Amino acid sequence: MTKEVVWDRTEQFREIYKKYDSCPYDVELVAEQAGYEIIPKRDLDELDAFIGLNMKTIFVNARTYDNPSYANRIRFSIAHELGHAILHGEIIKNQHISNIEDYLSFERSLSDLEYKGFEWQANEFAGRLLVPRHHLIEQLHQQIQVLRDNNILHLLRSIPDQIRSSMSTPIARFFEVSDDVIEIRLMREDIWPPDVDFNQEE
Repeated sequence: MTKEVVWDRTEQFREIYKKYDSCPYDVELVAEQAGYEIIPKRDLDELDAFIGLNMKTIFVNARTYDNPSYANRIRFSIAHELGHAILHGEIIKNQHISNIEDYLSFERSLSDLEYKGFEWQANEFAGRLLVPRHHLIEQLHQQIQVLRDNNILHLLRSIPDQIRSSMSTPIARFFEVSDDVIEIRLMREDIWPPDVDFNQEE
């Protein structure tokens, strides 16, 4: 499944529930409106979340779910598991899995490449859902304007990686995701480095 296919499936999902579209994206509300139940669970150890066998229940780690400092991480985890349900639900249903042993057997049957592909696709779904391209471009332009207003736009040419990292923090705050998610989205959406007219600063 290419990133373009994942993006298309993400936008189809967003369109169905567009009345709940917002920034930051209320992924819990949308998941519940889509018929998914989110259940905090206290015995998940290091696991943040997982999708139930019925593909309609998202279990989240109660310890991190109740901790405000993990709010962004939990939001991404819910979106990730939602991605598994939307993208891979039919595949898993076709395995006729009825218990955890069946699921583990199915998981073991996957090659490393297939397993990494599943995880990458769910991550891409989550990133696109929480950080829509058009809003990301708007936020990027705002940060470029900040550079221009402070007469440091030229730094985009000299230290682009550092500027991308510094820009990611305020953008991440707007979307309520991690800085890493924003850096990935900027690169994945092919909008970095930005097309900038440096003459406007001179």
